[in-house]
Amino acid sequence: MLSTIKLMADGSCISGGFCTNLPHATASSSTLHHVLQIVIGTFAVVAVLMIVIAGLNIVTAGGDSAKVAKARGTIIFALVGLAIAIFADVIVSMVAGRL
Repeated sequence: MLSTIKLMADGSCISGGFCTNLPHATASSSTLHHVLQIVIGTFAVVAVLMIVIAGLNIVTAGGDSAKVAKARGTIIFALVGLAIAIFADVIVSMVAGRL
């Protein structure tokens, strides 16, 4: 019978009787914001660590231009990643503030 409402694992269905059998998450916007801040902060720490390691590689390159070029590339990519992490944090803060 089409009008029968199926219940999900947590006992609820989407309006109209459509059930997906997916678990129902009950997280507030502040919880989501805190989790995303932790993830974005972790990415930022990794980017800074990569910059420090690349800087050490430049110092210890001993004049080898290939090693210096590789370290400079690492610094550039880490800075781009750091900028993306900062902008992602700003975007998440703006969106979470509007929810």
